[in-house]
Amino acid sequence: MKLSERTACTECETVGRCACNAPRILAELREFRGVLDGGFDPLVDELGDWHCDAAALDAGVSTAPFGAGNVVAIAALATGASDGPPWLAIVGLSDGRWVYVRHEFQATGDVLWTYRFAATRDRLWFWACTDDDRERLTLSLSRIERDEELVALDAMLDSGGPAEVALAERRMAQRVKRAT
Repeated sequence: MKLSERTACTECETVGRCACNAPRILAELREFRGVLDGGFDPLVDELGDWHCDAAALDAGVSTAPFGAGNVVAIAALATGASDGPPWLAIVGLSDGRWVYVRHEFQATGDVLWTYRFAATRDRLWFWACTDDDRERLTLSLSRIERDEELVALDAMLDSGGPAEVALAERRMAQRVKRAT
């Protein structure tokens, strides 16, 4: 998916761009680009501190800084607010890395950045995101992507270790609760 597109419209389920959702998506992307470009540069602010936590989930995956210009895909996006819920995103980079991005701006003035780098989008979805993150990010997924998550959860239940089974059971319970 290109930076100027999303997987599906929340109104009509059209994949890619559509007339009913395009203005909101483009506005979110413009704002998100600005958020991304500030992540690796400390902001000078007398009210608070800047914190950046970057780590790789997979051996050999670089945690080198990137900017909005390096983003070639947005797999999931949840808009945040100052002193409210954090910005969340899972993005693909031009060098093949996938990144989970969490950005918080607290009332104290603290600016918190969390980056988790991985070789695949699925690795980030299941091992970087919290249960709450997945719940918020699910709203930006298409029906097909939500179905693909169910297939992955089934595989984790069938052949996963204790941690994978526990995660899959929690996520399935979360999805059932949301559906009811």
